[in-house]
Amino acid sequence: MAIKVKMDVLEKVQAESKGVSNLAAKIGIGRVALWSIRTGQGNPGETFVEGFLRAFPEYKFEDAFFLDEA
Repeated sequence: MAIKVKMDVLEKVQAESKGVSNLAAKIGIGRVALWSIRTGQGNPGETFVEGFLRAFPEYKFEDAFFLDEA
């Protein structure tokens, strides 16, 4: 089981942040890590989830993430 980010939410906050670099900085991760998550090559880890929820307090965990049981 893995945590996944809801892509529509990620795209929305990226647009609000005016780009990948700004979004990565807000969350506190590198651009490469963010790219890996966006392309499905990686899953969001604890740092990403904590950083996302801190940067965007209007979202609850269940609003932005889901558990992939595959």
